[in-house]
Amino acid sequence: MPSILMLTACQSVALRQKVRVGLNSEFQAFLDAVDVAQDERMVSQATKSFATSIGYESFAYLRTEGFDIKTINTYPQPWATTYLQHRFSIIDPVVIEA
Repeated sequence: MPSILMLTACQSVALRQKVRVGLNSEFQAFLDAVDVAQDERMVSQATKSFATSIGYESFAYLRTEGFDIKTINTYPQPWATTYLQHRFSIIDPVVIEA
């Protein structure tokens, strides 16, 4: 069940730099929290906490199930709905790269 935290290319580079210079414990805490999560709410809270800790206001966590995309996100609902209805994940460079 592939899953990703969606970041732009610039955000991804910034995240890697931050992780290298001292966010290892925060990233590990995120991985640990997701690993023990028992439901979608726990995954959402862990992801939101991690995104906030590294300076992001919004996040999207995607999971593919065949051709269906399931998401946990904090983006405005109209945008999240548009993204899924128009299947933007097919052309989203962040998703493609992941």
